[in-house]
Amino acid sequence: EMELDTDPKVHRYIMGRPCTRDEVLASHQRRIALTSSSQPPPRGLWVGSVDGGRTPVGLWMLIPAHAETEAEIGYRLLPPYWKQGLASEGASAVLEYAFATQGLSRMTGLSMRAHAATRATLVRLGFSYVGDVPTETPPDHPEYEGLDALYELTAEQWVARRRTANDGSAS
Repeated sequence: EMELDTDPKVHRYIMGRPCTRDEVLASHQRRIALTSSSQPPPRGLWVGSVDGGRTPVGLWMLIPAHAETEAEIGYRLLPPYWKQGLASEGASAVLEYAFATQGLSRMTGLSMRAHAATRATLVRLGFSYVGDVPTETPPDHPEYEGLDALYELTAEQWVARRRTANDGSAS
């Protein structure tokens, strides 16, 4: 998390600047509190790695929503591992856990409207664009727009996509 959250490239579409060490430590405590309870709503926090687990490359999160049957997906990767399919691979595993293990009915994904790569990844995973919503992006962010793009994927859509993929058809 320290390497991810202090990297200006990683945080370009999050805070617009890298975090300080103290901000990363505080953020880590919030993430642990938000994602670690075994009580509903479902949640989780995973570190993805390569080289047989020796090299951490990113972080994936299942973030609780207001409804117990819904959650938000979040992820970030170190720049050397961008554009290798790792974001989609890790997010697919989170979706499997969310829908098949936790029985969620809906997942959401948020992205700054300017972050084309994240938006494309969400679409590739089967999410549909819902619309723009008020942002949590800091107002002093250099690319602040006041709105984020909201995407959603329902359990029914996920099951249909898996069924199509397992039948050997294109999704």
